[in-house]
Amino acid sequence: MVIKIRDLSFTYPNNRRGLIDINLDIEKGKKTAILGVNGSGKSTLLYHLNGITLPQKGRVEVLNMEVKEKNLREIRRQVGFLFDFPDHQLFSTTVYNDIKFGLDNYRYPEKEKDQ
Repeated sequence: MVIKIRDLSFTYPNNRRGLIDINLDIEKGKKTAILGVNGSGKSTLLYHLNGITLPQKGRVEVLNMEVKEKNLREIRRQVGFLFDFPDHQLFSTTVYNDIKFGLDNYRYPEKEKDQ
């Protein structure tokens, strides 16, 4: 499995439950759509895949690595995240510059950054 989620639950600081006992397997090469109404937890679920949010309960594995503090650097080398709206990007208002920023931090050679 590329992604394996077991019994994942998440509660926001205001005590609103964002995820309740989610289980999900995604195999390599499979296309998967995550659908739901606004506020149903889609983004919260995706934030768990590269450790933007860490599991409060349950387990998340990506590429055979558990999503937890000690594995975040390696997971983030493999799993990127682009926000829905450019205004919410972390470092830049363009996808290109935001990705380039991450590659700069991992000291990628200049010639590889533009590929």
